[in-house]
Amino acid sequence: MARPWWQEPTFWRDLGPFLFPATAAEQSEDEAADALAWLGLDESDDLSHLTILDAGCGVGRLALPLARRGLRVVGVDIVDDFRRLARTRAEAAKLPFEVLPLDLLADDAPALPTVDGVLCVLALIGYHEDPVKDILVVRRFAEALKPGARLAIVTRHPSMPNGLIKHTAADGSFRFANANAVPQVDKDKRTVA
Repeated sequence: MARPWWQEPTFWRDLGPFLFPATAAEQSEDEAADALAWLGLDESDDLSHLTILDAGCGVGRLALPLARRGLRVVGVDIVDDFRRLARTRAEAAKLPFEVLPLDLLADDAPALPTVDGVLCVLALIGYHEDPVKDILVVRRFAEALKPGARLAIVTRHPSMPNGLIKHTAADGSFRFANANAVPQVDKDKRTVA
C-alpha cells in the first residue's frame, strides 16, 4: 500500500528548497517571536526551564531561534533529510536541540515527551483526507502538555487562504482568530461542515 503524499520523504525533499530558502533564516527570528506570543510567553522572561515541542519542525526554522532564546526545544519530523539538517544547524550554532523521527499517526508511535508548550506551524494539520486524523494529531499534542501548558497551531488550509491561528487560552479553552472560519468536525459522521 502506497503512503499518502504527505508521508513521502521524496516529496518533502524535493519541496524543501522552496519551503526553506536561504532567506528564511532572517524571517524565522521574527516568526519565533510570534510563536512565543502564541504560547503566552515573553522574551524578557527566563525561558530556560521550559520545554517546547516543535511538531513538524522541518529544518529547525522555528526550533533553532527558540533555542537561541533559552528554551529547550524538542522537534519531531518524519523527513530524515530535514532532521539531519536541523541537527547540523543546531550543532554549528552550539544550540541544544533534540529532534525525533516520528509519525504522529502511526499505530506504534511512541508517546511524545511531556512539554510546557506545543507549536505546530504550517505542518501536520490539514493534510489528511479524513479530518478526524487532524483531531487525532491534536489529541497527541494535548497528551504531551503539562497542566497549564499551551498549544499553538497555525495552518493554511484551502478554505482559509490567509491562515488561522488556533491556540489554548490560560484556562485551557481553545481560541480561534476567526471563529466564523472554524470548521465543525463530526467524528461519528466523519464530515466537516
